[in-house]
Amino acid sequence: MQMIFVKDVWKEYTGWPLNDMESQYKFMVKHVQLWKVAFHSTSPRWIHCAYLAALAAFYAKELEAGPMEYKPDIIISVHPLMQHIPLWVLKWRGPSKKPVFVTVITYLNTRTVHGWFNIGVTRCYCPSEEVAKRALLDGLESSHIRVFGLPIRPSFCCAIISKDQLRDELEMDPKLPAVLLMGGGERMGPVKKTAKALGDALFDESIGRPIGQVVVICGRNKSLSSILITLYMLQW
Repeated sequence: MQMIFVKDVWKEYTGWPLNDMESQYKFMVKHVQLWKVAFHSTSPRWIHCAYLAALAAFYAKELEAGPMEYKPDIIISVHPLMQHIPLWVLKWRGPSKKPVFVTVITYLNTRTVHGWFNIGVTRCYCPSEEVAKRALLDGLESSHIRVFGLPIRPSFCCAIISKDQLRDELEMDPKLPAVLLMGGGERMGPVKKTAKALGDALFDESIGRPIGQVVVICGRNKSLSSILITLYMLQW
């Protein structure tokens, strides 16, 4: 019988501050300069590898006793910091049979962080040719790389209703072109500011009417939704 386990290794098998990365991420998202310093200070390969090796050594016993208790046949990583550490732990375990290790990259951009790439993986699934080229530059063999696109929720690729029906349901103009605006996770990005700028840019003063429309994905951010509705009622 096949069984699949989904585990948050940082939260379940490490100590503070690693097991509290979610709240730290949210904090840094709200303080852009801190995020910038953290990102660029750990970007150089030698720094990246050094601190991951230190973490692997410090938490080796916990990681070996944790995820390895399931005796997996395949390990699939979808996190940029979960290649080097588990692979080092597997290596330190000795000559015992090692599970297949697969990386599925969930970043679409070409400036992918080094953490996604480790020459010890069995397969590295990339979302684009640009990311695949980056994997080659980071030392992976072409035989280990596959380009399969970005993994998405299956329902996102199913056309439930037609575009015309959707526009009618959302009370959009059926003829004007539309701009879809969405931010990053955890309220990342100046969505309100960008939406207002787009609204202004898509209104042609010379003819006194809009030349386009904006659809903003607010998700669970109800305050942003309320603000944008108010702006629309007052200005647009």
